[in-house]
Amino acid sequence: MGYKYFLWIAMFTASLAACNNIDETTEPDIDPNSIYFDYKITGDEESSEVTCLVQYRYGGPEGESLKLDSPSGVLLDNKPLLLDSAQQTGAFYEARIPMNEFIGNHTLTFTNLEGKKYNEAFQFSPFSIEQEMGDTVERGNISLPLEGTKDGNIIRVVLIDTSFKTDDLNEVILVKGGSLTITKAQLKKVTNGPVTLQLYEEKDQRIKNGTGKGGNLSITYSITKEFELVGD
Repeated sequence: MGYKYFLWIAMFTASLAACNNIDETTEPDIDPNSIYFDYKITGDEESSEVTCLVQYRYGGPEGESLKLDSPSGVLLDNKPLLLDSAQQTGAFYEARIPMNEFIGNHTLTFTNLEGKKYNEAFQFSPFSIEQEMGDTVERGNISLPLEGTKDGNIIRVVLIDTSFKTDDLNEVILVKGGSLTITKAQLKKVTNGPVTLQLYEEKDQRIKNGTGKGGNLSITYSITKEFELVGD
């Protein structure tokens, strides 16, 4: 459900002006082995930017967010992430980095109050559509050759029209032969006219080097295209 994470981050960023440190726990108050790691890496072609959003939670994925106390902290590639807070989500640590500087391998390092370090490695590799889509697309099987992803990977496809009478398209499609294909049958869920196509590649991995509570690292990258759908 990485596309929901992406929308959540957009709303989350807009709410920063209302921050007042709600839903936070201070680190000295808890057992170090009860910290859950919540890492979200999100990028999109349109902004050419990557957001690294880090939260530590008490007891599990639904626990209160944790405000780290010095000398505890979190580093991204040996650079500290700064604390911020939002009313709905509590304490978080964030960095925004230009896409062209972020492609490749990275490491998040959490250090607890006792000086123990937890390193988590990950790779950010955005995909792209090899050929530009035209302003007008005929109904039929739409094949999109992709670069930067592998056969068998899953892409969430969201296709939205301007009609309130249709359900729109929201499905996951496997990459095969280097391409993603939206079938003519799937296109029946949208009407002719202006449509917005959103492609999301969502990758989730369990934290490998965490506490007893574990954690999750999600990487989501999206592409948005707009065109006119025509034909029978």
